[in-house]
Amino acid sequence: MVSEGGDDEDVEDPELEGEQRSITVRRQRRSRGSETDRLFRRFAESRGYRWEEDTRSYVHRDGSRIVRAEEPFDWLRRESNGDGVHRYWVTSERLDGKGVEIPALVWQLLVDAPTSCSIVMPDGDGRPQELTGQFLHSAVAREEMALHPDTYRLTRGPR
Repeated sequence: MVSEGGDDEDVEDPELEGEQRSITVRRQRRSRGSETDRLFRRFAESRGYRWEEDTRSYVHRDGSRIVRAEEPFDWLRRESNGDGVHRYWVTSERLDGKGVEIPALVWQLLVDAPTSCSIVMPDGDGRPQELTGQFLHSAVAREEMALHPDTYRLTRGPR
C-alpha cells in the first residue's frame, strides 16, 4: 500500500555517459501497517529480530538492530556499535508473473554496494526472501534474470 504523496528525482543513467538522458525515479511513501511492513516483520523475525515498540525498531540479542532507513531504502541494519551495515528495499511484488518494478536509484545502489544492499520480497509461496545486490547482479550477468529499463525520460539540452 502506498500513501499519498511522493517526490520525483532525476537520476543520471551511468550507462549513457555524455548523453542528455535522465531517469525519473518516483519515491513513494508507504503507510505503516502496509503489506510490505508485514512482509518485512516476518523477514526480521525469521532472522531472530523482535519488534521493540518504544524504539520503533527490530532488535536482536546480539545487540544489532534494524531501523527505518532513509529513502529510497526502507530499513537499515545497524551493528551493536551503531554502524549501519545493510540496507533493505522491500516490495510485495513477486518475480513470477510480470516481475518486480525496482526504482532506478535502488538498482544502482544494489550494483554499487552489492554486499550491503538487498531486496526483500515474497517467494512463490509468499514467504519473505532476501536477494542481495551481489546475487541479483550475478543472476543478471549469467542471464538467469533479465533487467528491463522500462522508463526513461528524454530531455533537451543540459539538465
